[in-house]
Amino acid sequence: MSRKFDTGAGTATGFFECFLYDEDSKNKGVELSQRIRLKMNKVASTPKRKPVHPPSPPWLELPEDITEKILRKLGQVGILNAAQYVCTTWRKICRDPTMWRVIHMWRIEDRFIYSSGHMGLVDVFILAVDLSQGQATEISVDCVHNYYLKYIAKRCRNLRCLRLAFSEDLSGRTLRKALKRFPLLEELHLQCIPVRKRFIEAIGQSCPMLKKFAMNRGCRYEAEVSNRSQDALAIAKFMPELHHLQLFGNSLTNEVLDTILNGCPKLESLDLRQCCNLRIEGELGKRCAQQIKILRRPHDPINDYEWLAESADSDDEYDYDEYDYDEYDSDDWEDDSSDSHLSNGASDDSGFPVV
Repeated sequence: MSRKFDTGAGTATGFFECFLYDEDSKNKGVELSQRIRLKMNKVASTPKRKPVHPPSPPWLELPEDITEKILRKLGQVGILNAAQYVCTTWRKICRDPTMWRVIHMWRIEDRFIYSSGHMGLVDVFILAVDLSQGQATEISVDCVHNYYLKYIAKRCRNLRCLRLAFSEDLSGRTLRKALKRFPLLEELHLQCIPVRKRFIEAIGQSCPMLKKFAMNRGCRYEAEVSNRSQDALAIAKFMPELHHLQLFGNSLTNEVLDTILNGCPKLESLDLRQCCNLRIEGELGKRCAQQIKILRRPHDPINDYEWLAESADSDDEYDYDEYDYDEYDSDDWEDDSSDSHLSNGASDDSGFPVV
């Protein structure tokens, strides 16, 4: 487009100048568009930057076996009530069956138990047994009752070591039926759980591989020597393969001890602390020194014993063989995982998948 002026010479000059101006603007516009196009092509050819994520927590870089050892320090109550909810990596480790081959709920004093919103001891124990998926080889539990023992018997057939302590409602029938399901058992510890001859006989018949047996209760004196001596005599008769025996606070006499030494020739260690009716001296003392490698005498220190001897007055009130009623003990002792707390495809409140 051009402008015309009224003056003659000026008209041609103005027209020419405007024409040059317009051509120059056009060239500049073309040059600008080319520059814009080149810049856009350059931007389009530049690879997009990936979003920057915050660095992973340093503990996730640890090998799984090291993480597993660290988590075990928390205790099994702490693992199930806290550690498994930290991250998916810890969740996977915490719920691996190898973490639960040893279930230790022995004298639990854990702050997680008393925090609102966390599982109690019974729920933690049941979940631990479920997570073991039948691989548990060692279980220690106190304040045990019939439901605990039956749950273990139905799901832990490979058990090698069982520790039970303190019970108010454990029936002799449940004990005997449960032990029949532990043919591989090598260690059995009974702390302040009074038993009778019939139960000891059931142990010997059901657990032929038993090598270590502990039957501990408070010291009993002359009034009950005859009854308790019969219990100790059953050990000599039905447990000939024993290598280690602990009878803390038992009322056995010298004659019963001599019978045990005859019936259990493979004994290597014998703990007789707080057995107040024994007098290990003379010929009996010489025999113990020759046959037993590790001997704890009645008046030896008890500072390394984790359970103080109880008076066991409850023995007079409750006899596990006399009272066999068990509200949890039905005739159905078949393996049944349908009532397990874990099921395929289930999930819990944390949002993590349940294994």
